[in-house]
Amino acid sequence: MTIRDLRVLVAHHDPTVARRIAEEVGDAELRVAGPVGDLRHAIARAEGEMVGAVVLDLWLPDGGGPATFARFQERHPALPVVAMSPRREEQSAIEAVALGARCYLLDEELGRGLLAPVLGSISLSRGPGEAGESGAAAASMRHLLHDLGNLLAVASGGAELLVEKVGDDPLAEEVRELNTALTECVSLFRQVAASRRAGRSDG
Repeated sequence: MTIRDLRVLVAHHDPTVARRIAEEVGDAELRVAGPVGDLRHAIARAEGEMVGAVVLDLWLPDGGGPATFARFQERHPALPVVAMSPRREEQSAIEAVALGARCYLLDEELGRGLLAPVLGSISLSRGPGEAGESGAAAASMRHLLHDLGNLLAVASGGAELLVEKVGDDPLAEEVRELNTALTECVSLFRQVAASRRAGRSDG
């Protein structure tokens, strides 16, 4: 499966949010499967199509927090999952990532440029394989890019939460500077990922 063959399954209970997710999937130059509005259909859709990644609402009608991810992963353990939630629940974020979610984002963070680099890094890490030592090196680089994309997106989201909480704290300015730097890093990563995709397409 090549990078451009990667389909991202969107599973969210809110059709409006699902459309916004689909737009960000397009920003990562990937194709959308779905959307679907419940866990049962998400599991079935992932079995019936060439799905390479999933954006999964943890609060689907027939789900319930991190258990939603656990149930999906039980049926599709190899599929990368980006967990989404409409709720600010730190424990749910910790549990979802601990269970294996590639990233945890809030619905309200859509539009901040966080989802596209994570999905882009997944597509890079699942690109066509090469043989021999050069292939191993390329695979290693793709995984490094994947980890970097996740780290930057999660760190940027965390910094934004800190900015909201620090208020007039003496560290507020340092936190804001950190948030700005991380936002710029996410933007740079998106540019690098897009450049790599364009280079593969031209080749």
